[in-house]
Amino acid sequence: MIPPRTAILRAAAALLAALVLGTLLLLVHPVLITGRYYDLTVRDLDYGPQGLLTMTYDETLSYGASVNWRHAGARGSGSNTYGWKSGSRQFPHWPRTEREQTWAIYLTNEEERARGIDDSPAIRRRWVLEKGTYRIRTGERLILTRWQAADGKLFESAIEVLPEP
Repeated sequence: MIPPRTAILRAAAALLAALVLGTLLLLVHPVLITGRYYDLTVRDLDYGPQGLLTMTYDETLSYGASVNWRHAGARGSGSNTYGWKSGSRQFPHWPRTEREQTWAIYLTNEEERARGIDDSPAIRRRWVLEKGTYRIRTGERLILTRWQAADGKLFESAIEVLPEP
């Protein structure tokens, strides 16, 4: 039979070991607590000629997440996808932050620019976001632009977050 004092010390040592190992695991792989996400912080919006919008932003991407920026217009659509693993390898798997990024998009289509339609409150309403921080989790979308063509067709630009393979 084990003396009660020894049993208590062994139980305390086992609990302390589990606590230390759990803490180390969370430091190395924090996504276990936070989940996968993408943070977009809109710093500045600059409305230029012909409906050109330039956004200055910061982004934070958690381990195991990929981001797909999709934009659609009357003449077609495009996308840009990148993930946490596509950047420089970092250990531990902490979120990676990029600051002072810029992205530009026309809020007008080609026909509107050809007709000379420029910046206006109606054109600016096509941009959905305000300055601030937006967190998007895996499986979620954040709408950037939304506008309806004369024929009723809806066009959207969005950011979607997916788990990395």
